[in-house]
Amino acid sequence: MRLKDLTDEEQLHLGSNSCSGCGAYLGLRLALKVLGENTIIVNPTGCISACTMMGETKVPFFHPLFGNAGSIISGMDTGLRVLGKREG
Repeated sequence: MRLKDLTDEEQLHLGSNSCSGCGAYLGLRLALKVLGENTIIVNPTGCISACTMMGETKVPFFHPLFGNAGSIISGMDTGLRVLGKREG
């Protein structure tokens, strides 16, 4: 996908409490433009977790501890399959 082909729809609310010019936040913004509204984010503790704790994302954003992110993703995947919202 080319940058000019990205949607104008934002999955982050306007404004941010991240550091000015934060590359990680810009990366998150662009990734969400590519992935779209049917995205669930699981991001262990870190800057992006701190910057999105106030509901800045329009998609579900989970802030697990370092060691249990994989377990959370596995559980979500199983739940989505059971609900028929994910194939596989």
